[in-house]
Amino acid sequence: MGFDNFFPGSQAFVVFLPVKSVGVVGDARRYEYVVSLRAVETIGFMAARWAHLPYDFLELVSNCIINEISGISRVAYNISSKPPATIEWERIPTCRSQATDQHTNSVTLKSHRARFGSACED
Repeated sequence: MGFDNFFPGSQAFVVFLPVKSVGVVGDARRYEYVVSLRAVETIGFMAARWAHLPYDFLELVSNCIINEISGISRVAYNISSKPPATIEWERIPTCRSQATDQHTNSVTLKSHRARFGSACED
């Protein structure tokens, strides 16, 4: 049972998220990272529909990732279409972590707002 049997679509990948979640293995809890699966069907990549993969296949992939890759406790499946979402994922930097003083913070905030709009925190 290969991936090609379930996915005749255009693009599929896994995104590592910098978020931890509680999982249970045996009688013990584990606090580890989350990944998100992304699969889309598209012609031309200007618009895309999330791929409607079978639940049995998603369960198999999720179990394989959690059981075989240490440090992962949860698998999510991204069902956002393009638009409004994009196909790829991008990390938008926060302003506070990149500034060491008020002047630098103000300049950084203005440049990030110009680039990312209101997504940059005050």
